[in-house]
Amino acid sequence: MLALSVAFPQLPLSPPMLPDPNSAMTPGIHIEMWANVPVDGSDHYIRLPAQVGSNPPESFTGFSVVRAIDPNDYCLIRALDKDDELCADGDDSTLAQCGTHMFSKPAQIIPDDSTLTPELAQLGLVLQARKVTSPDVHFNAYDSTVVGRAPSPLLALVQFNPDYSNDPRRTAAAVDANNAGDVNLARMRRDTCVKYRDATPEEPDGKAGFYVGNPRQYTKPLSGTLFGFFSFQTCATSTSTCPIATPDLPTQNFSGITFSVPMSLDGIQGLVATLEVTQNPTAPNLGLTVYTSSLKTDCTGGTGPQPAAVSGRGVSRFLMCANTNPMFNPPFLTLVGTTDVITNLDSEIN
Repeated sequence: MLALSVAFPQLPLSPPMLPDPNSAMTPGIHIEMWANVPVDGSDHYIRLPAQVGSNPPESFTGFSVVRAIDPNDYCLIRALDKDDELCADGDDSTLAQCGTHMFSKPAQIIPDDSTLTPELAQLGLVLQARKVTSPDVHFNAYDSTVVGRAPSPLLALVQFNPDYSNDPRRTAAAVDANNAGDVNLARMRRDTCVKYRDATPEEPDGKAGFYVGNPRQYTKPLSGTLFGFFSFQTCATSTSTCPIATPDLPTQNFSGITFSVPMSLDGIQGLVATLEVTQNPTAPNLGLTVYTSSLKTDCTGGTGPQPAAVSGRGVSRFLMCANTNPMFNPPFLTLVGTTDVITNLDSEIN
């Protein structure tokens, strides 16, 4: 199992650089993770598929980085939430709420005994979502003059969708405050997005790479596979670990990406994450390294995990450095966190 606590480099993001977290549809480019398990003294890289359900390793499509909350996502509708009792059956009588954009007023279903109004519920949702959304994002379905407030966005690591060319959000009409509640467009959004989600019935969760964040509950995906969040925080005063002060936001900390892999990583000496275009690559494209492990806090080199006394029993801990040079070559590495690889819990600490 791998447990990562790392920041994502905030860079100019466009191909062939890093996957753009503004969009789930960056064509073909995705992240792969690799373990360096030397063989006969030479580097040997093993591709690390996340063990998702019972699917075979070769069916894993890789990783993508997306905004955990994208208020302009065409498919951000209640009908994609399988646990939403009021929208589960796809009844047209609930279209005004379930097939409409999550940030629109019609999507705010208010219990009969509540003193709230749809306007207040919508405002509350927007206020919450703005806390983890950066100022470059407009809440178009609410009011395009309203933007996010966090210095940087809350980003999630999800499974890559190789079917990006058919993703309904690629060609869909943009959602705005005028059309978000339109019944005909609500029906189109509901039918298009739900149909696409369920287009592969042999997969228990439909399109495993089709991810839509849920602004009502940040840790629950509406669809797709979520592995966790990159390091994110807001703080009232500037500190060495939180350099940008946001006194009008609450203190927030999100960090943690965890997934298991279907193989033993005993003897692991390093980790690397690369950008790839090929599905199921057999070797890493080290010329497009996003993350690499290091023994030194200044990222100047070295391989291998931290000492066992630091890592803990049965755990290999790596310092992780991000390549913050947008052109990748030469790399410019900055310490951004750690990764723990749980390999052998019955081992002793030397």
